[in-house]
Amino acid sequence: MNAFFVAPSGAVLLLLAANSIGFLVSVALSGQLVIPADVLLRMGALHSAAFVAQEYWRAVSYGFLHANPGHLLGNLLALVLWGPHLERRVGFSNFLLIYLASLIGGGVVTHATQPGPFLTVGASGAVSGLLAALFALFVLGESELDATFFLVNFGLNFALSTTVPNVDWRAHFGGFAAGFIVCALLDLSARLESVVLRCKFPEFAKANCYVALAFAGAAAWTIGGEPRDRTALIVAGGVILSFFLLVKSIDLLLSVRRGSAWAAVLLASLDAGLALSAMKIWGGVFPDVCKIQWPGPDGATRLVGSFCAHPVDMGFAGVGLVFVAALSMQRNSILRGARDAGGFVAASFVGARKRRRGRGL
Repeated sequence: MNAFFVAPSGAVLLLLAANSIGFLVSVALSGQLVIPADVLLRMGALHSAAFVAQEYWRAVSYGFLHANPGHLLGNLLALVLWGPHLERRVGFSNFLLIYLASLIGGGVVTHATQPGPFLTVGASGAVSGLLAALFALFVLGESELDATFFLVNFGLNFALSTTVPNVDWRAHFGGFAAGFIVCALLDLSARLESVVLRCKFPEFAKANCYVALAFAGAAAWTIGGEPRDRTALIVAGGVILSFFLLVKSIDLLLSVRRGSAWAAVLLASLDAGLALSAMKIWGGVFPDVCKIQWPGPDGATRLVGSFCAHPVDMGFAGVGLVFVAALSMQRNSILRGARDAGGFVAASFVGARKRRRGRGL
């Protein structure tokens, strides 16, 4: 049996910081600890007309806002209790994917089932999804946690959903369902990897693949507008095919001599290409940004002024920074790959794959 509490790291710490920063910014804007509805709405709260207005981004942003300190601390406590167990089991990238899917699932269910006007914020749907993912692994026989852990934490989640005032139980339900389903699908995907892939992907490579897929979907939606019959199917097919080609290219690179170094360069180039594409697709928002009167330190004001005066030069500088940052984040893979004269990276991945063949995540 594992310990009931595991120290947070990696993705959990990142999410703790993101939620805390979201609340602190809300406090700074409102000047009070109980955040008014108008401030939450400006910052990205989910409301009843959000999807009608095509503000789909609110299905994510609402989860990083909280109404008061108690609301924030309750969700952070659940994140600390459940998150480290799941991250240790599924890894950084899959953990973030489950968290975001649960967050969106909670928002979609809330939006679809609320009978009247509403405004909702909070990470409760996302953290409920983490508990659901742990339970999915337990059901699949791939968890070292015992039934006592789930009895205690299901009781805690139920108590919070039913006794604390103004808790959105719809978000809890939607997040829980999404977390369970996505974790089960990831487990199935991991079982298929031993058949279609030669190597076990490093975390940064896996995260890049997820980002590329999300970017391709967002870009296709922006360029093509609302889905339309055959066109929508063609675009969706192209995105999926491109994603699988990317995954297989990285898989082949990882299996050859100095492969992890070459894969790191490919991924850094991909990140720079995505940044450049984003600048071309969504660059139209820059003029509107430059019209805003930006308060704050002189340094920040000068930076915004320089960007607005030379948007193309600053944009390409940003693309270069993305490339350098991506390479630096993969420093270990590059160094290992540079020393790899006989394919030891591929051998180690294949060995790990054989040891876990037939198992999932």
